[in-house]
Amino acid sequence: MALVVGTDTYADVATVDAYHTRYGNSTWTGTEAEKEQAILRAMQFIEQKTYIGTKATQEQSLEWPRIDAYDRNGYEIEGVPQGVIDALCQTSLKELLEPNVTLAVRTGQNIKKKKIDVLETEYFEGIPSAPVYTDINASLRGLVVSSTSAKVIRV
Repeated sequence: MALVVGTDTYADVATVDAYHTRYGNSTWTGTEAEKEQAILRAMQFIEQKTYIGTKATQEQSLEWPRIDAYDRNGYEIEGVPQGVIDALCQTSLKELLEPNVTLAVRTGQNIKKKKIDVLETEYFEGIPSAPVYTDINASLRGLVVSSTSAKVIRV
């Protein structure tokens, strides 16, 4: 199965290969099919994000490209930002090494109480907590809507 950039994914196997070669990630190995499957699973994670702006068309299958999306300098973002492609490459590696790792929800990891002296930590039970991927978050910085912000629509 060949991935279709713009329909299935933001990057094909060759693009993800080049990314990992550039950064010396020697663990990005496998068959073409294994890599494609990892990219598709990574896309599920990437597409779950709430991005700035609005999808360019209602018909497009992916979240990007978008309109009314501006970078930190105020310039409109055209096409798919490099940060989204980088995040996809990073997520694809995680998915290749451990399938469905980015789709898993972990429970019992939210801190209810933390006591510094005598190092006591108490967690809420049964409350889902998603893992934090600092590399992916860094690539998507400025492209996703934070959970504490509100969308303002000009009339």
